[in-house]
Amino acid sequence: MVLTEDTCILFNKNHTISDLQADPYFQAIAVQDVGETGYTVVLDVDNGTYYFHRFSRFVNNNSKELFDDPESDLYNPPVWKLINQTVGTHEDSDGYYEWYEVSTGEIRDKYVYNAVVNVTTADGVQMFVAATTYIDEFDRPVVETTMAINNATQESVDHFDGEVHKMETLFLMVLLATIVLVSVIAIFLSHRITEPIRMLSEGAVQIGKGKLDHRVHIRTGDELQDLAESFNTMASELKIEIRMVEETTREKEKIERELHIAHEIQKSFLPLKAPEIEGYRLSGVNIPAREVGGDFYDFIELGDQKTGIVIADVSGKGVPAALFMGISKILVRANAKRILDPVQALKEANSIIMDESDSGMFVTLFYAILDAKNNKLTFINAGHNPPLLIRREDNKIALLKAKGIPLGVMEDMELESKEIHMENNELVFLYTDGVTEAVNEKDEEFGTEYLQELLKEEDCPPDDMIEKIVRKIREFAGRREQFDDITMVVLQSEGVEE
Repeated sequence: MVLTEDTCILFNKNHTISDLQADPYFQAIAVQDVGETGYTVVLDVDNGTYYFHRFSRFVNNNSKELFDDPESDLYNPPVWKLINQTVGTHEDSDGYYEWYEVSTGEIRDKYVYNAVVNVTTADGVQMFVAATTYIDEFDRPVVETTMAINNATQESVDHFDGEVHKMETLFLMVLLATIVLVSVIAIFLSHRITEPIRMLSEGAVQIGKGKLDHRVHIRTGDELQDLAESFNTMASELKIEIRMVEETTREKEKIERELHIAHEIQKSFLPLKAPEIEGYRLSGVNIPAREVGGDFYDFIELGDQKTGIVIADVSGKGVPAALFMGISKILVRANAKRILDPVQALKEANSIIMDESDSGMFVTLFYAILDAKNNKLTFINAGHNPPLLIRREDNKIALLKAKGIPLGVMEDMELESKEIHMENNELVFLYTDGVTEAVNEKDEEFGTEYLQELLKEEDCPPDDMIEKIVRKIREFAGRREQFDDITMVVLQSEGVEE
């Protein structure tokens, strides 16, 4: 597009929304691509009306009427709730929601960030920009890499099985042909070839016993000698093939041993035991879906009766997630020890991850600092599942929510710090999505509601509670294989001063 004074309006206070909508240059600025699947839109900060959108049906339509009206074909209250966070407060906001794809019938998770523009048009409109994109754009490289590794591994196993089957078939066919040939020759040929035939037969028996170094020495100058040489060649090649099979098997066993060692090393990253805190009980568990995984938890001694509690979930699975998990845990622990402000500590860790990692992986994380002296729990949530707070006095459950995005997503991350007062006989349950997203043979999820029911019913020490929740998950899944890591941390107050 060639921009001239006639086609380009420089935005100032004398222009109205209609002026801006008529300007192709401003439209190109307002609606831009975000990554591969995302884009930006512009709305009215006072009432949520769309002024600029990739799709014309949204332009000059009110978002509340589009998404919060049950009669609308786009009815989706969570979308309006996210928009209303900015409309209602005139402040930046962000969050996650589910979007129904009309073309495919799929429901896909999306993330949106709303930023207020501090300028008002001539007709009194203040706008905000919303950038939205699909969540799977973040973890698609990891999923594709995992699938490629799985496919390559399966191809290797299939090739190995095929080669073994071919060798077995070849050996049986050659052995059978040799025996038949020996029998025919013994019947129809003279006594002169009886001994060579016997030697060939004996050679076949020895090969059948696995003595592949056995050789048949026949010097008759005819087809029997050629057959003996072919037989000896077959034995040599069979020995080579078997050696290759044995080497492949050893390599497979070596990989399994190395994965077991990696599992033990990763297990050593986790706390050997929970610290003893006066007035509190603390416990945690990590059950990886494979030999190694991406979940972790940590307890960090901060001094002055303060303890850091961390639970995290790295995107993806297997060895890549395990390596990213180790790096993330070390960075979070090191910065938490060095920087007492939890927000600044995580921002510092995120900055290092963004500078040093180009894997496209990210980690959701919940970090809390328990001040046992003053019975306070300060926490931040970097895009993780909100932990559950159970007050035994009335057996009600609250979610420990705080605004934030995962580490490794963007350089300038915003985190919100919150604080609660811990009272007697209260419990905080931290977990990763491997708990609530466990599925049974009917493809039904364990779910947050069932988890909350169990927590209300089970009033017991943290160790016993974790054991019971794990047992319930396994009973629920039945014969269905665990597909995601399961990690839980339980903090229980007892005997604290009011």
